[in-house]
Amino acid sequence: MKSRYQGIEFPLLRRRSPGFPEFESLLDFISQAGMLVDVKNHNIHLANTKATELTAFTRVELTKLGLESLFPDFSDSNSNGLLNIPRGSWELTLVDRNGAEISTLVTFSSLGTDGQWGLVIIEPASQVQQKELERERQIHLWDTLLNLSAAPQKQSFAESIAHIIKTGQRLTGVDMIAIYTPDDEADQIIRVAQTGFEDIIPHTLQHTEIDKLRKPILWTHGKRTLSSLHRKALVENLAFLASVPYELPEQQFGLVVAANQVSAPSSDLLPLLHILAATISNCIENQKIASSIQEKLRQQKGGERPDNLIMDSIRDGIIYVGIDNKVLDINASAKQALGYTFEEVKGLPIDDLLFGSESLIPTLEFAKQGYPTQKLTDIKLHSRNGTTLPANIRTAPIIINDKLEKIAIIISDLSDYEEFRIRAQHLEQQAVLGEIMAIFAHEVRNPINNISTGLQLMALDLTFNDPSLDQIVRLQKDCDRLTDLMRSVLSFSGSREYRMESLDLVVLSKKVLHQWQSRMQKINVKSRLHTSPYNPEIFGDQRAIEQVFTNLISNALHAMGDRGGTLSIRINYPTEEVNTIELLISDTGPGIQDDIVDHVFEPFFTTHEQGTGLGLSITKGIITAHKGQINVTSFTGGTVFQIILPISEKI
Repeated sequence: MKSRYQGIEFPLLRRRSPGFPEFESLLDFISQAGMLVDVKNHNIHLANTKATELTAFTRVELTKLGLESLFPDFSDSNSNGLLNIPRGSWELTLVDRNGAEISTLVTFSSLGTDGQWGLVIIEPASQVQQKELERERQIHLWDTLLNLSAAPQKQSFAESIAHIIKTGQRLTGVDMIAIYTPDDEADQIIRVAQTGFEDIIPHTLQHTEIDKLRKPILWTHGKRTLSSLHRKALVENLAFLASVPYELPEQQFGLVVAANQVSAPSSDLLPLLHILAATISNCIENQKIASSIQEKLRQQKGGERPDNLIMDSIRDGIIYVGIDNKVLDINASAKQALGYTFEEVKGLPIDDLLFGSESLIPTLEFAKQGYPTQKLTDIKLHSRNGTTLPANIRTAPIIINDKLEKIAIIISDLSDYEEFRIRAQHLEQQAVLGEIMAIFAHEVRNPINNISTGLQLMALDLTFNDPSLDQIVRLQKDCDRLTDLMRSVLSFSGSREYRMESLDLVVLSKKVLHQWQSRMQKINVKSRLHTSPYNPEIFGDQRAIEQVFTNLISNALHAMGDRGGTLSIRINYPTEEVNTIELLISDTGPGIQDDIVDHVFEPFFTTHEQGTGLGLSITKGIITAHKGQINVTSFTGGTVFQIILPISEKI
């Protein structure tokens, strides 16, 4: 027996098994292109949304094809087809509906026990390679961060700084790094170490410009200079210069500076420089503690023992317990982490102080036999105020004259590491959410189109004065708004491949202004285009750059409203010192309020009642993908969007 689905006959599945419509819906939850195929004759029976996007065929068209139609180099060397082909992945060339060839990685899996059906998963080779590169980047990042953590343990401050600079270059990928520390005798900061800069940046920064650098700054070529650092970077034609301060006691601060000669900054440059800054701050504090201890040791003639001074200078928590498992001593780091004073814990059983996910008693019994433990990982301790402290714990027996005197419990606080792990997990969840948003938007558009078409047909049967006509018009507008929202969601969440080519911004600007001319005339808006005789091209995707123009012009016209105004586009071309094109799009609207201007590029943030809040987010994503930058300046009586793009010769 056979059943029919969308005009195609299929063998009936077993009773109570999911049907083809259910399986087709299930396929859409797969993040890669997927197809259900007949194992023996290679006919395609079902395909998901990703498969239609990759091949440019519709689902119905795909069900009329075999695998050989999509993969000409797929060889059916025997009558059993896929039955005798080893499970795994193959590198095959896919030919889409337009005849374009795409290198792919194809994975086949058998479904069910009878082997009649198979699942084919297709991934473009470029995406597979990108995933592998991202995995390698994550491994490199973790290895480098682990290596960076060794800096405070170096024997001297100079060795610590040298280690930070070397590791910092690996971590951030920049060519140049410099470190400034405060000068105790003058109101200035001094460059104590650098690599790659040579004498490009100043050796000292005076108090007159220090205040301007007390917040993270990413300066790029074409931006206004704020200090002698940026002026030097402009003269030396650096692509960017980033600086991040680090705080020290007594209101002192230092500076980490990074720059590249050519390539643009990575999106995570400033957060990574924050990590370097925090490490430098720890090294400086350790140096001061070590110097203080040495001074106390020189002056000390009695009183507090030197080992207590050293114990309190160590960042890890240390607790000494006797052979009866009762607390003998505790250092400053352990007091701070657990929230107890020495008087409160002296003589306390260790299980009453360190209670968490695992008992320490078996480990202590092992240490009493003279064997240290290397590490107890992922222990959850509880401090006095009830907060959870993730930690690694080690024990070390203290043996003097062949006799066990006490046991040292060393606690390493993992709170910073845990916070970084949670943030990485959150970013991964956001990526999954983006895929779900794309699937949702694809599936919602079809019902919306059906509703809209139905409303139009209903309107045809009504007279002009029918009271139901107004309701239908309102519903039609809601459908149009939902369609725009789904289109924006797809554009925002979907990763697209840009077709890069040389583009003339003047020609593109004139084309877009001509398309908008009719609407601008209706609302009394005049347009102006300012260009230069020198007309170099940029390297970009024409449709994407047109979308940037469309989004910004649409926002400008909405801001000016029915009262009209002037829309201006100015294109400033590069000089011998600046190899970028500056595009300014401005309007004479009321301007953007100060309290919201910093949020305009955030997803779903909008002040328009009918807006989606994705237009400027998409615009920023396009400009970033083209190695450019976008900024906004607003004031009473107007708003200016500034776009900086490299000329094609420099990409």
